[in-house]
This record gives sequence, structure tokens and C-alpha cells, in this order.
Amino acid sequence: MPARISEHDIESKVVAYARSKGVLVVKQTHQGARSHPDRAFYFAGGRLLQIEFKAPSKLPTTLQAVTIKKLIALEFTVLLVDDIADGIAVIDHHLACGSNDVWQDMAIISRINKTLRLCDKILNRKSMPMIDTEHIYGT
Repeated sequence: MPARISEHDIESKVVAYARSKGVLVVKQTHQGARSHPDRAFYFAGGRLLQIEFKAPSKLPTTLQAVTIKKLIALEFTVLLVDDIADGIAVIDHHLACGSNDVWQDMAIISRINKTLRLCDKILNRKSMPMIDTEHIYGT
């Protein structure tokens, strides 16, 4: 039976990968940060990505879900990551975006919506609408 991968395993591999690509990564451990995403990833062009790492199939706490939704409402990019390959793909995608506005990127919006759905699952409500891609793109 294969060993279960831990949140720490996922976080450490994704952080090491991001740093190897020149991304500034900060663990958010300041006072009052208990509910904040685990890591802040600073990219060229003033772009910030925050990631809450979880072991596979684990969900954020209620307080984390509330905080993540508040940050997204303020237009910060916050994602839940529970897989090493997925985390690396997120870093690669942000690197490839250059200085482009990630809020105009359908792949990022899709991931943010997935994060919001998981947070809503925790909070058991639909208080925050998904990002309206039809309004942004006219599709």
C-alpha cells in the first residue's frame, strides 16, 4: 500500500519548485494569520498568488474558508492545492502569464471558482457568486 502524501510533502515540493524558478515565496505565519493561506507567492509584475495547501481530499477549516472567500472578494488570487503536480502546474501557469492580469485568464478564473465551490461546501451556503465570465468575455 503506497504511503499517504501529507500536506507538508505537497507544500515543500511546490515551494521548492517555485523558488527554483525565481519566485519569492513567504510562509504566512504572522500574528492573526491562522486562517490565512499557507504561502504567498510573489511573481514579477507585482502579482501575488496565495495557496492554501491540503492533503489529498482534505478541505479547509470553516475559518479558512471564510478568509479565502474574503480575499477572493478583494480580488486576490487564492487557490486550494492538494496535489504536487497540480501545484507545479499553477506555478508554471502564473510564470507564463507574465505581467498579464490573471483575473482575465479563464484557467485562473476556473480554478478560483473551484476554490469558491469548495469553500461554499464547507460553509454550506452559496453566499458569494462565481466569477461572471460571461460579463468579462461577452461569451
